[in-house]
Amino acid sequence: MTLSPFFMARKKVKIIEYPWVAALYRTSDNGYENICGGSIISNKLVITASFVDIFLAAHCVTNIYGDPLDPSIHLVAAGKLYNKYQDPRDPKPQYIEVSRIIPHDSYRAASRNYLADVALLVTKSTLDFNHFVHPVCFEGVKKITLQPQNVGVVAGWGVTEQNQPSDELRQLEIPYKPRDVCSKELPLDWEDKYNLIDKMCAGLYHKNKSVCRGDSGGGLFYKNSEDGRYYLHGLVSLGVGKKGQCDFQQNSLYTNVSFHYDFVYSKLISSAEDCELPPHPNNGKWVIEDNNKKPGDMVSSDTVLEIVCDDGYVLSSNTTSHTCDSKLHLPLCL
Repeated sequence: MTLSPFFMARKKVKIIEYPWVAALYRTSDNGYENICGGSIISNKLVITASFVDIFLAAHCVTNIYGDPLDPSIHLVAAGKLYNKYQDPRDPKPQYIEVSRIIPHDSYRAASRNYLADVALLVTKSTLDFNHFVHPVCFEGVKKITLQPQNVGVVAGWGVTEQNQPSDELRQLEIPYKPRDVCSKELPLDWEDKYNLIDKMCAGLYHKNKSVCRGDSGGGLFYKNSEDGRYYLHGLVSLGVGKKGQCDFQQNSLYTNVSFHYDFVYSKLISSAEDCELPPHPNNGKWVIEDNNKKPGDMVSSDTVLEIVCDDGYVLSSNTTSHTCDSKLHLPLCL
């Protein structure tokens, strides 16, 4: 048996249904190719998986040893409905270069049976949030306990019944499987080797439906009954296959986001603090909400600096409020 992340027998998606779904493109001989899925968790951070397919010796963002690939050969795309790069049918897509790839420190690919199959992509510029692009809920997911009756959603452009990548974004509604149920339904040798402590299980056992190759890294979302919002619970990681083909009768394994919450949250915070506070202006100072911050400290790029001039000096601009990312153009105190 081989490992083969997946997507069969699913329905088409309206573009605004899941605005946090991202596509990861990599350069190829034919331009950019959609290789994996991802989920937007902030305006500069996309979460995905490291692994793609053992049979194809392919990985989303790492090599066979678990080391990150060159970020410059990747693009993150958001607000997309169609698979093709720069498809003119997409109304308002956003294509953003990747500045950094951060696999989990414990990820070593096959040598550790794909433990910690999670990676974060830091984008070079910020995503513009709108009706088509928006982050999925992540904070608070540890407080949500899934039950067998919970049905989640995976959306992606993976292989269809015709054994070709889907031209349009499609979704599969997929129920959560408790570990004891999943263990009984998975092949014994496969269960023992890959159903690790950081995995969760979901599937439609013997129902001719599953995720399929091309959807690795895509998110598994469940709607929380208390607030009606979708929360990211899993990342498409591993599934049973034969000779590189998906076994769409089987359940599949997902990297449990709650298990790696601290890793993801720490990167979420650090990615938000991406702007270095400038020196105070001559004959004045800037003031921000956090009074403990000083020049040289890191803050988010949208942190507002209020420029205050000393007595006897006048600001060279009518605008006193400026964001940190405009620090090269701050007004003077004259």
